[in-house]
Amino acid sequence: MTPPRTISTVIVEDERPCQDALRALLAGACPEVTIAAVCGGVEEALRVIPRVACDLLFLDIELPDGMGFDVLEGLGDAAPPVIITTAHDEFAVQAMRCAAIDYLQKPVDAIELRSAVDRALLKPASETRTRQLRLLRDHMRQDGTAMEIIALPCLDGCRFVELRDIIRCTAQSNYTEFHLRDKTSLTVARTLKEYDELLTPAGFARVHHSHLINLLHIRRYVKGKGGMVVLADGSEVEVSERRRDEFLARIGL
Repeated sequence: MTPPRTISTVIVEDERPCQDALRALLAGACPEVTIAAVCGGVEEALRVIPRVACDLLFLDIELPDGMGFDVLEGLGDAAPPVIITTAHDEFAVQAMRCAAIDYLQKPVDAIELRSAVDRALLKPASETRTRQLRLLRDHMRQDGTAMEIIALPCLDGCRFVELRDIIRCTAQSNYTEFHLRDKTSLTVARTLKEYDELLTPAGFARVHHSHLINLLHIRRYVKGKGGMVVLADGSEVEVSERRRDEFLARIGL
């Protein structure tokens, strides 16, 4: 029987209670993970991480001498798979969702920790990871309404899609199907609710519990109880009665 792989990790976190809590959770939920080092800030992390074996990085966003993203920029292509830990900073969470970066909100839950570790270790090549981190950094530095690209975690890897190329999104149980301008579709293992929260500020509208549409691609609105929208790909999407007034206000009717 092959022994389980040992995973070496570095924790970058300045608060001692959070350090101790993550240590305890890893010991219980992820026994194959060993902690190579714990760093309290950006400077220490950039000094320590290149000197130790690090298969996985736990990284707090806000540190005493900078931001967690400063660590990632400093490591560049040598950055290992990362799981970001954050307090309830909604803007940071939205940016991480956009970049399809694994994150954990404090206080960290053991089940979510286990899932995040499994996902992080399945991440594709460093080129994709670098692009995700660059996308995350860009979103953290600008207003969320300026978003132009989103990373979509699909079964065959991570796809980077321009928002203007998304015509509509449809709910498929706990999955979301993205319908694109080139007539292809992508299935993502996240709910439509998540993408509603992420994309509505960037020019999308939830018109039905199962449909989120890109306002750029509306070609016609047909009146009715709730009405119906005809989109650029010829699809007809029902507008629910309870969402009609909000939707018509968004499009200026």
